Amino acid sequence: MKFGQPIHSFFHRKSAQNAADRGKQSARLNLRDSHLQNCIHSVAMNIHRGFTLVELMITLALAAILLSIGIPSFQSYMEINRLAAQTNQMVQSLNLARSEAGKRGGNVVVAPLVAGNWAQGWQVWVDPNGNNSVDAGEEILLTVAALTGSSSLTSTVANYRYLASGRIAAIGTLTLTASTGGIRDIAISNTGRISITKS
Repeated sequence: MKFGQPIHSFFHRKSAQNAADRGKQSARLNLRDSHLQNCIHSVAMNIHRGFTLVELMITLALAAILLSIGIPSFQSYMEINRLAAQTNQMVQSLNLARSEAGKRGGNVVVAPLVAGNWAQGWQVWVDPNGNNSVDAGEEILLTVAALTGSSSLTSTVANYRYLASGRIAAIGTLTLTASTGGIRDIAISNTGRISITKS
């Protein structure tokens, strides 16, 4: 403030300068806010844009190719595992019959629940009279339910009767076949021993 200058003139200029400074600061803030809003808007537009039709079609085509390759392989893998499990189940049933025949000193039979249809399940039972049928009072050692999946099971003989010696009354072969073409032949020799052939 210069000597002799009116006080009100000094404060008027000071106020104008302060207003100008505030205007410049406000302009800088507005510019910064405008830039920030533009950035947010650009990000939002990219988020909402999503996939284009071409990108979506390419993605679906790739997914279809991967599924066409993967599903048959997975189904084949599941069929092979199922076939192996069913083979083991039959072998265990035959081994049980042989073991129990030796322990009990008598006949133990493995036969289908439905005559001629092994895929519908089978039974293992003690057969003292050797007539190959379950009679009143005869002990059933094991009952196996029908096969799952599309596997088939056939046999060259009607049943497998183990004697007290562990031998088999009639040799035969059980054949398990999967829908994928896998085959397991379970052959029982006259000594009662089991061999498995894969094809």
